[in-house]
Amino acid sequence: MTLAPLHPFDHAFLATMHSYSGARWDCVALFHLDGPAPNLEDLRAQVDAGMREMPFLTQRLPLPGTSTARYSETSRTAQVEQIVTGSASEMSSALEAALDASPLPDGVPWRLWSVSSPGSDHWIAGYQWHHGYQDGLAGTRAALNLLGLRDPGRPGKRSRRISWHTYAVAALTFAGKCAADLMRARFYGPAARVRLAGEAGPAHRVRVPLRRLEAIAAAGGGTVNDVHVAATGSALAAWAAREDVTLVQMPLLVPMDVRRHDEEQAHGNRLFYLRMALPCRKDVTAAQRLAFVTEASNRAKRRHWRRIAQDFIRVVPRRLACRMVPMFVAPGFTAAVVSSLVCPGQEGTVTRFTGRGALVPGHLMFAVMGVLGDQVEVSFQLDQALSGAGQLPKLWLAAVEELEQAVLTEIPAPARAADSGPQVSSAAG
Repeated sequence: MTLAPLHPFDHAFLATMHSYSGARWDCVALFHLDGPAPNLEDLRAQVDAGMREMPFLTQRLPLPGTSTARYSETSRTAQVEQIVTGSASEMSSALEAALDASPLPDGVPWRLWSVSSPGSDHWIAGYQWHHGYQDGLAGTRAALNLLGLRDPGRPGKRSRRISWHTYAVAALTFAGKCAADLMRARFYGPAARVRLAGEAGPAHRVRVPLRRLEAIAAAGGGTVNDVHVAATGSALAAWAAREDVTLVQMPLLVPMDVRRHDEEQAHGNRLFYLRMALPCRKDVTAAQRLAFVTEASNRAKRRHWRRIAQDFIRVVPRRLACRMVPMFVAPGFTAAVVSSLVCPGQEGTVTRFTGRGALVPGHLMFAVMGVLGDQVEVSFQLDQALSGAGQLPKLWLAAVEELEQAVLTEIPAPARAADSGPQVSSAAG
């Protein structure tokens, strides 16, 4: 097997991690699966089979001061661990406790957990990986391959041809916007004047039917992700008002997958960021924030932003990438990260999917939306020093309901099934 080279953006994430001493940069994907759980030997055999199709999973992360990856032949079975609980109701809390208590060891890029209980007809798989190794989409697909679900991946969109002068104007506009954002962030300083711990607190989640967000997105002229970003911004503003936190500004960082149609789908970081400085005044409604987000998203698409970002990531030198990523995630540049993931698992096998991201020290919150079939599950993590994290799911749901009332005034809201209403839970739920 040949080693897959680390991309400049992978090195940039690693360099950023090393600049935050003691920070955790591990992401997590949780899969609830039907059927009896495999024993540890069978699961490790399945993982070994999946690794043969993805040689990069045998690489270790380079340590600080190094620039090359190394083989880790002895870590295959050590990276697959099993937890057996006394009852099915304890599985979720046992896995969350293990993930919180066990950060990834130095140099180890990923780990797979299996959680089951005797006699249960379902089990949970947790894939934990380092953000410097894979982004959210790549990590989800790698986990499905390791579990034997064989996600083929979706090919990226082929870039459309545009004239050179249109491309040049759009590229200059894009560069100017990035520079203006950096200057604006330096002028305003931190988004909120509060003392932070630099570590993520427990995750709190809410589940809703996907069709509710789709109806709002269609009426508002945007996408489901636009609705998620707007509702998260409104929930963050409402939380700040309840907790007496003064938001000086509310810049949200939205990761965007910019894989090319000919790139490997299950390795590395192939993402760029869209910064949205949402209005945070108390008199701003959720509908106004949705209009702001939709306009910013559509404007970026009209200016061929995706094509420019693809070309930039393809040719960016490592040194420049290592300078840009820390600026993008700096606390003065961003207050929170709002991400989304679609789980392309086999229908009927994966019954629930949850994502969890890495909270950057200095950020207030990380919110990630996981989409599986016709269900959406949003996970929120506040900085450990901040109180009121348990309010965020209800505040996000309240923002969605406000959007339904404001945007769907002339369009009938989708009927809600009796068993598919909103479900709010903590990490142990």
